[in-house]
Amino acid sequence: ATIAAISDEGIHKVRLQDVSAVAGVSVGRIQYYFKTRENLIEQALHRYTMDSVNDLHSTTADVDDPWDALVQLVRAHRRRHDNEPKARVWIALVHGGMVNVRHLRMLNTISAEWRRLYRDMLLRGIRTGRFTPTAGVEEIVEIMVGLTDAFAVGQVSVALDHSDKLERVTELFLTMLAQTLNVTDRPA
Repeated sequence: ATIAAISDEGIHKVRLQDVSAVAGVSVGRIQYYFKTRENLIEQALHRYTMDSVNDLHSTTADVDDPWDALVQLVRAHRRRHDNEPKARVWIALVHGGMVNVRHLRMLNTISAEWRRLYRDMLLRGIRTGRFTPTAGVEEIVEIMVGLTDAFAVGQVSVALDHSDKLERVTELFLTMLAQTLNVTDRPA
């Protein structure tokens, strides 16, 4: 209920009364467990975004080939059923981080987890000899994180509102990534 409110209205407009009505519990119960509105919002944001990272990580856990795992990760992120609401929540958190140091710390923690996920996949490909990158791992990770954020902004702003446009952008990114990682035997 809190995430839905953040997605619909932004962090600054979330009210305990609205969350309680959607969740079907009293405001007192929310206050008992979370103490403050800020704690409720922070816990909801942290859980929601970390669950997203964990869900995407689990989509590649059983994929042996590092390139296939990376492709599956990029495509799974793009296909998630809650992409626009998730993107709205992410943008609200980024905005909140500009004015709230606790949100900024959470934003940095979550960004670090995304970077770790991408870095681990790249390093796995390098260790196995599947990737021989033409750029540094950290540079590639930053590009991947930047594209992830750009997808979020594009979906919220409806710049990427057509699935065929999103598909073309995703495939172009994967082609550039394959070139940067020197992946030559990738499936068409």
